[in-house]
Amino acid sequence: MPALSSYPHTDIAKQWQRFIQLAETTEAFRVSGLVLSALACEASAQTVSTGAWSDYEQDHDGKLLCYALCEVLNQLIDAGTAWRSVVTYLEAQRDAASDEYVQYLANASAHDYQRVSFLHLSVQAELQGIAHQHKVPLIIGVVEGEEIDQ
Repeated sequence: MPALSSYPHTDIAKQWQRFIQLAETTEAFRVSGLVLSALACEASAQTVSTGAWSDYEQDHDGKLLCYALCEVLNQLIDAGTAWRSVVTYLEAQRDAASDEYVQYLANASAHDYQRVSFLHLSVQAELQGIAHQHKVPLIIGVVEGEEIDQ
Protein backbone atom coordinates (compact mmCIF):
# COMPACT_ATOMS: atom_id res chain seq x y z
CA MET A 1 0.00 0.00 0.00
CA PRO A 2 1.53 3.34 -0.99
CA ALA A 3 2.43 5.77 1.80
CA LEU A 4 1.19 8.83 -0.10
CA SER A 5 -2.37 7.65 -0.67
CA SER A 6 -4.03 10.79 0.71
CA TYR A 7 -2.77 14.30 1.34
CA PRO A 8 -4.41 17.39 2.89
CA HIS A 9 -2.93 19.94 0.43
CA THR A 10 -6.06 22.06 0.13
CA ASP A 11 -6.51 22.29 3.90
CA ILE A 12 -2.89 23.29 4.41
CA ALA A 13 -3.11 25.92 1.67
CA LYS A 14 -6.23 27.38 3.32
CA GLN A 15 -4.36 27.65 6.64
CA TRP A 16 -1.74 29.82 4.95
CA GLN A 17 -4.06 31.94 2.80
CA ARG A 18 -4.23 34.86 5.22
CA PHE A 19 -0.46 34.87 5.81
CA ILE A 20 0.21 34.94 2.07
CA GLN A 21 -2.35 37.67 1.45
CA LEU A 22 -0.98 39.87 4.24
CA ALA A 23 2.71 39.40 3.37
CA GLU A 24 4.42 42.80 3.24
CA THR A 25 8.09 42.07 3.88
CA THR A 26 10.65 40.32 1.73
CA GLU A 27 10.97 37.63 4.37
CA ALA A 28 7.21 37.04 4.54
CA PHE A 29 7.10 36.75 0.73
CA ARG A 30 10.01 34.28 0.86
CA VAL A 31 8.27 32.16 3.47
CA SER A 32 5.01 32.28 1.50
CA GLY A 33 6.92 31.02 -1.52
CA LEU A 34 8.49 28.25 0.56
CA VAL A 35 5.07 27.09 1.75
CA LEU A 36 3.77 26.98 -1.81
CA SER A 37 6.96 25.23 -2.95
CA ALA A 38 6.62 22.62 -0.21
CA LEU A 39 3.01 21.97 -1.17
CA ALA A 40 3.96 21.73 -4.85
CA CYS A 41 6.69 19.19 -4.04
CA GLU A 42 4.28 17.18 -1.93
CA ALA A 43 1.67 17.22 -4.70
CA SER A 44 4.29 16.13 -7.22
CA ALA A 45 5.42 13.32 -4.93
CA GLN A 46 1.84 12.15 -4.56
CA THR A 47 1.25 12.24 -8.33
CA VAL A 48 4.45 10.31 -9.09
CA SER A 49 3.72 7.78 -6.35
CA THR A 50 0.12 7.19 -7.42
CA GLY A 51 1.12 6.73 -11.07
CA ALA A 52 4.03 4.45 -10.22
CA TRP A 53 1.93 2.18 -8.02
CA SER A 54 -0.80 2.07 -10.64
CA ASP A 55 1.73 1.06 -13.30
CA TYR A 56 3.26 -1.50 -10.94
CA GLU A 57 -0.11 -3.14 -10.35
CA GLN A 58 -0.37 -3.66 -14.12
CA ASP A 59 3.15 -4.70 -15.13
CA HIS A 60 4.89 -5.67 -11.83
CA ASP A 61 8.08 -3.96 -12.99
CA GLY A 62 9.88 -3.44 -9.69
CA LYS A 63 12.78 -1.61 -11.28
CA LEU A 64 10.57 1.17 -12.68
CA LEU A 65 8.74 1.43 -9.37
CA CYS A 66 12.07 1.82 -7.57
CA TYR A 67 13.10 4.64 -9.92
CA ALA A 68 9.78 6.38 -9.35
CA LEU A 69 10.04 5.99 -5.57
CA CYS A 70 13.51 7.57 -5.72
CA GLU A 71 11.92 10.57 -7.44
CA VAL A 72 9.25 10.65 -4.72
CA LEU A 73 11.99 10.69 -2.09
CA ASN A 74 13.68 13.61 -3.85
CA GLN A 75 10.40 15.55 -3.90
CA LEU A 76 9.84 14.83 -0.21
CA ILE A 77 13.38 15.98 0.60
CA ASP A 78 12.67 19.27 -1.18
CA ALA A 79 9.35 19.63 0.66
CA GLY A 80 11.00 18.86 4.00
CA THR A 81 13.74 21.40 3.38
CA ALA A 82 11.14 24.06 2.59
CA TRP A 83 9.07 23.21 5.68
CA ARG A 84 12.20 23.30 7.86
CA SER A 85 12.95 26.84 6.63
CA VAL A 86 9.36 27.87 7.30
CA VAL A 87 9.54 26.46 10.82
CA THR A 88 12.80 28.30 11.49
CA TYR A 89 11.30 31.62 10.36
CA LEU A 90 8.06 31.17 12.31
CA GLU A 91 9.81 30.06 15.48
CA ALA A 92 11.71 33.36 15.47
CA GLN A 93 8.47 35.27 14.75
CA ARG A 94 6.63 33.43 17.49
CA ASP A 95 9.26 34.44 20.01
CA ALA A 96 9.08 38.08 18.85
CA ALA A 97 5.30 38.44 18.60
CA SER A 98 2.28 37.28 20.52
CA ASP A 99 0.11 36.92 17.41
CA GLU A 100 -2.03 33.79 17.84
CA TYR A 101 -2.16 33.20 14.10
CA VAL A 102 1.65 33.17 13.82
CA GLN A 103 1.78 30.80 16.78
CA TYR A 104 -0.80 28.58 15.09
CA LEU A 105 1.20 28.56 11.83
CA ALA A 106 4.42 27.82 13.71
CA ASN A 107 2.82 24.76 15.29
CA ALA A 108 1.16 23.71 12.03
CA SER A 109 4.37 24.05 10.01
CA ALA A 110 6.30 22.02 12.60
CA HIS A 111 3.62 19.36 12.22
CA ASP A 112 3.90 19.55 8.41
CA TYR A 113 7.68 19.12 8.63
CA GLN A 114 7.21 16.06 10.86
CA ARG A 115 4.53 14.68 8.54
CA VAL A 116 6.77 15.00 5.48
CA SER A 117 9.68 13.46 7.40
CA PHE A 118 7.50 10.50 8.35
CA LEU A 119 6.31 10.14 4.76
CA HIS A 120 9.93 10.18 3.61
CA LEU A 121 10.77 7.34 5.99
CA SER A 122 7.68 5.41 4.89
CA VAL A 123 8.54 5.75 1.19
CA GLN A 124 12.14 4.81 1.91
CA ALA A 125 10.93 1.63 3.63
CA GLU A 126 8.63 0.90 0.66
CA LEU A 127 11.52 1.43 -1.73
CA GLN A 128 13.80 -0.88 0.22
CA GLY A 129 11.11 -3.56 0.36
CA ILE A 130 10.35 -3.41 -3.37
CA ALA A 131 14.06 -3.31 -4.23
CA HIS A 132 14.68 -6.38 -2.08
CA GLN A 133 11.67 -8.21 -3.50
CA HIS A 134 12.71 -7.55 -7.11
CA LYS A 135 16.46 -7.74 -6.48
CA VAL A 136 17.04 -4.16 -7.60
CA PRO A 137 20.38 -2.92 -6.22
CA LEU A 138 20.18 0.33 -4.25
CA ILE A 139 22.94 2.60 -3.11
CA ILE A 140 21.85 4.91 -0.34
CA GLY A 141 24.33 7.61 0.59
CA VAL A 142 24.54 9.80 3.62
CA VAL A 143 25.37 13.45 3.06
CA GLU A 144 27.23 15.21 5.84
CA GLY A 145 26.00 18.61 7.08
CA GLU A 146 28.96 20.47 5.57
CA GLU A 147 28.19 18.99 2.13
CA ILE A 148 24.59 20.19 2.26
CA ASP A 149 25.67 23.77 3.01
CA GLN A 150 27.94 23.91 -0.07
